[in-house]
Amino acid sequence: MPTTALPQLIYVVRLWSSDSPTEPMWHSTVQNPITGERHIFASLDEFFAFIEETTRAATAAIADEEAADPAQ
Repeated sequence: MPTTALPQLIYVVRLWSSDSPTEPMWHSTVQNPITGERHIFASLDEFFAFIEETTRAATAAIADEEAADPAQ
């Protein structure tokens, strides 16, 4: 069993709907509370793509770390 802490991605997420009466569009911002880095998305598809890409990169970093330290 790995002794290292499990990865965490911490974000503050804000979601809001556009004022379109016929087809509301959801928008969002994601901000890292530690670094202040902020991303703005015009659609939920963009937001979910960001989350998928970020978690994929974190998973790859963990795998690389474990491969570099065979004692884990």
